[in-house]
Amino acid sequence: MKALAKDGMAAISSACMGQFLMTQTQIPIFVINLDESTDRFQKISARLVELGLSFERIPAIGGGKLTSVEKQALNPKRPWILLSDSELACFASHLKAIQLVADRHLQRAIILEDDAIFDADFPAWTKSDFPLPDDLDILKLEGFGAASTIKIPVLKHRNKVIRFSYRPTWGAAAYLITLAGARKALKELKIVRGQLDYDLFAYWKSGLAVYEASPFPAQQDGSGSTIHHHHVRPPALHKFLRYFIRRFDRIRRFGFTIRKFGLYALVVRLR
Repeated sequence: MKALAKDGMAAISSACMGQFLMTQTQIPIFVINLDESTDRFQKISARLVELGLSFERIPAIGGGKLTSVEKQALNPKRPWILLSDSELACFASHLKAIQLVADRHLQRAIILEDDAIFDADFPAWTKSDFPLPDDLDILKLEGFGAASTIKIPVLKHRNKVIRFSYRPTWGAAAYLITLAGARKALKELKIVRGQLDYDLFAYWKSGLAVYEASPFPAQQDGSGSTIHHHHVRPPALHKFLRYFIRRFDRIRRFGFTIRKFGLYALVVRLR
């Protein structure tokens, strides 16, 4: 691993060649990284090596690399969806990593974006024997926002808690996904319904069991996104449709949570 850190991206890409290097107890870690973002990859790889973790680089898909056919397949024209090429490419890059989890039949794996930074206890979450809820599909290891939403603890292990967040946090820089979760995600996310960090964790739409770690062992480094968001002023029809979609989403989210945890759990957490 020292050689990998020293030689940077080229050495790691050469060393992996589709063959993941993994310790006996560590689950696979995939790092999504654009070819031109060598500085970001060197930074995250150095930190992972420092933590004693093996990983594999997944070349990200650039916004200009998607063909018109690929964009149409992933994002058929709908008046309530406005996404830039970069946002679609980000979505496709994560699907690429998730596809590897399914293709390699990995029971669990961690997917990282190259701007993730880690606390000293991050390696604990990479252990193959770390206890997880039986129904877990995705475990968020990073996130921001939704601080005031309902949080329901579902599992505690030493000083770490896995909990359900009624309103999911934003961010997709670090998450754990199971084999069952990968298969469900690939089935449900063939067509985008919004930005990745909303679509992937919108459990009431996909049926995925999404939980989050507490405290989060990873954060975004604040260096700025490589994604160019859609800043064109949306037409009136887009705003009108999004208004009703958001309200319908709230109803679906409430119904999903009641079915999963019961009304009593929500009432208790609101007190």
